[in-house]
Amino acid sequence: MSPYRIDGLLDPEKEEILLVDDDLRVCRSIQMVLASVGLRSSAVGSVAAAMDALRQSSYCLVLLDLSMPEAEGSELLKYINLEQIDICVIVVSGESDIQKAVEVFKLGARDFIRKPYNPEELLIAIKNTLRHRNLEIQNRHLADELKNSESHRHQLQKIESVGRLAGGIAHDFNNMLSAILGYTELALQEVQEESQAGKFLLKIQDAAQRSATLTSQLLGFARKQPIDPQVLVLNRAVSEIIHILRQLIGEDIELIWKPMPDQAKVLIDPSQLHQILTNLVVNARDAIATTGTIEIRTECISINDENSQDYPWCQTGDHVLLRVTDDGCGMGPEIQEHMFEPFFTTKEVNQGTGLGLATVYGIVKQNHGCIYVSSAPDLGTTIHIVLPRSEETPFATTYEPASVSVGGNETILLVEDDVMLLELWRTILESAGYRVIASSHPEDALDLVSGQSIDLLLTDVIMPKLNGKELTGKLLATRPELKVIYLSGYESSIIAGRGLLEEGVELLSKPIKSDVLLKKVREVLSGDKVTPI
Repeated sequence: MSPYRIDGLLDPEKEEILLVDDDLRVCRSIQMVLASVGLRSSAVGSVAAAMDALRQSSYCLVLLDLSMPEAEGSELLKYINLEQIDICVIVVSGESDIQKAVEVFKLGARDFIRKPYNPEELLIAIKNTLRHRNLEIQNRHLADELKNSESHRHQLQKIESVGRLAGGIAHDFNNMLSAILGYTELALQEVQEESQAGKFLLKIQDAAQRSATLTSQLLGFARKQPIDPQVLVLNRAVSEIIHILRQLIGEDIELIWKPMPDQAKVLIDPSQLHQILTNLVVNARDAIATTGTIEIRTECISINDENSQDYPWCQTGDHVLLRVTDDGCGMGPEIQEHMFEPFFTTKEVNQGTGLGLATVYGIVKQNHGCIYVSSAPDLGTTIHIVLPRSEETPFATTYEPASVSVGGNETILLVEDDVMLLELWRTILESAGYRVIASSHPEDALDLVSGQSIDLLLTDVIMPKLNGKELTGKLLATRPELKVIYLSGYESSIIAGRGLLEEGVELLSKPIKSDVLLKKVREVLSGDKVTPI
């Protein structure tokens, strides 16, 4: 039995998948993959035929190509939205334009699989999409029940799954960013940064790093990735996402950023800090009717016996204050009393979940901080967040060349099916002194190290025929002390489904900076961890 059967996620006797692709060979190939796990499917070769099929029959899922002669696949997504057809869509396309990919997600696509497609990746996407569909159906049923009970629970938890926006293309996109960042760093080692070429390379590096940060933030919103608190210079961390916040509020509202002169540090997951600021800035934007101003300010404070009454829930000591102020409509005490409660909202129906400020409150408390509000009707609102100040060494948020001190002379087996990344990481590891045995095929890797001693396995997770966990199991059978680091560009929910996020497993998420890679390799090789399987 195939490990990718969709048992329990649909009724194969009643539910069917519709394929929309003008390439009959692709249709037959996908139908064979679907049949292998017990799924029924029908195929049509145009958008017009797909519209007719949806009018005449009921389908649970559409697998949609974008490029077709008569009309683009996006037209079918628009038709589904216009007719309010309750159906999931996964795009299976060779389209390489990321803007078009983003557009289909905005139109409601659940996932994006690049051609030539990987059958394993396609089945994973179908399984995850059907699982999400079933959860949404359950949530709708629950919502109906809640509407008949307590009035303050009229809405379900609907935190926006922005991470899904990049989910379908995250793997390939992260691979490309890894290569761009890695080779840019290698190139910078060959030129003077002050030269014209050096300046161009730094601009490429900055743009790629911003893209990597954005991808990480999109995936981190709702994918339930493990929290990774880091020591951050607060001013620097806020500055890195100010441009994203400006895009959220539009041109009619001015965003003012006033950092404190002190480079104070806090201990917090960067994605959580991003979520705090995003929720607060979006709330401030919604409180401003037309034009206005939002101000973000940081400052250092010391809480002692004399001023502790001003911060009744905070411990004494040194703290950092993060304030977000708007000149919007403000709030009276009756709203302030409930504003941090889950599901409480003053917005119109379908305009908000009532979870934004509740989420901010939970994150602040999780990081041992406090949150306060100052507001009055027609006088705007200020949210004050107090976080403990950290004196530890800050996490490096800038992209810096790796230090030679993290090198070594051990033997590493490197397995990555993307040849460009394989060559990049082999170059980085060998330049740090390691002996590297590299392979783009996990089966070949087993033959390459037969009878050889290796100290570390550095492997991609999801690969054709033999995945990273299976490769690890085969190697550990004869090398029980072997240490392992997994590499992946897939979202953590997929990796977790394979049991690779258990305690003790080392996982680096692509794109991976060379200094991070070398540091993790040295850390694992120098430690005494035995990789669990």
